[in-house]
Amino acid sequence: MVQIPGVEGEKTYFVQRWGINGYQIGALAATPIYAIAALRRGGFSIRSFARYNWVVPLLGAAGASGGAHALTANESAATTASRTLEMRADAEKVKQDDMHLIGSVVGALLTPALFLRRVGLVNGLLGGAGIGSAGGILTYMFQKEGVEGVEKRGKEVLEEGKKLAEDARQKALDVKK
Repeated sequence: MVQIPGVEGEKTYFVQRWGINGYQIGALAATPIYAIAALRRGGFSIRSFARYNWVVPLLGAAGASGGAHALTANESAATTASRTLEMRADAEKVKQDDMHLIGSVVGALLTPALFLRRVGLVNGLLGGAGIGSAGGILTYMFQKEGVEGVEKRGKEVLEEGKKLAEDARQKALDVKK
């Protein structure tokens, strides 16, 4: 098989971008997931809150990276190159990633500084990075769209999720028949 120079780099970039997206989604989802778990248990712990805020984003990044690797495994070099070209040209995504990174650094520094005895160093650094990442992404969203825009986008995402769930349920019922 002929190897085209740069193809592995394009696939690596694609998997990396998906991993970062998965991390960001996990960071945004970690706090609501922890809130539900804490309400069920009946208690709140800053240590477990910090732990959720690094484990959930890590799982999101791993899942998204695995999905991207599976997607590009049997894909042509041209298709992968066109996908990565679109990703590289997205200036808004670059701004979002910058805010995510800045928030991660600030969160990783502040969380152990404020709560070291309660969270421990590892949970403080990694959990703080997850908390800060979510804060950076939310800051970017509010700066870009304002409160009304974020609320509107949240409702759109909720409707899309409902639609996908209904489609999946319908397909499951069709397969069952």
